Amino acid sequence: VAFYYEGTSKTLRQNLLKERREYHYLANHDAHTGVINRRHFLEILTSAIDSCEKSGESFCLFFIDLNDFKKANDEYGHHFGDQILEVFARRLRHRTRATDTVARIGGDEFCIISRDMKSEEDAICGERRFEAILQEPMSLSEGSYTLKASIGWSIYPVHGKDHEALLKHADQQMYEVKRRKK
Repeated sequence: VAFYYEGTSKTLRQNLLKERREYHYLANHDAHTGVINRRHFLEILTSAIDSCEKSGESFCLFFIDLNDFKKANDEYGHHFGDQILEVFARRLRHRTRATDTVARIGGDEFCIISRDMKSEEDAICGERRFEAILQEPMSLSEGSYTLKASIGWSIYPVHGKDHEALLKHADQQMYEVKRRKK
């Protein structure tokens, strides 16, 4: 009986730990793309701000909005739009550094925290790197598709000292880029 109880107890503990890890992952990641979700991203951003406030360091926050995503979604269907989001998120994850944080914060909006980018020159280089990712055609089930996006950025603490100010500055810069492209 003791051996049975010990074996059953061990199996139950392992199952509980596995389910807890799965729950934690689902609570913190976008179910569709697998990148961090908005809620968890805001926690990480706040933590990065707190850390930089203590250390005197800085970081860059990028805000990427996919242009004409709704049009592609409406024209080719939601399955096509889902593929675009999946491929783009995968490209961002694979082309950013291990220290960077990639998140989907809205329908076609993504944010990236780049901890080793500390100046406007660094941010401009990062923006070019993300634009290069966008220019690569995607091979999707309905054919080839090339993304277009508008990118804005902000630097802590130059453009804000809290997550709201940093996101607002990056978002406003992104919309200014979007207006110039029209």
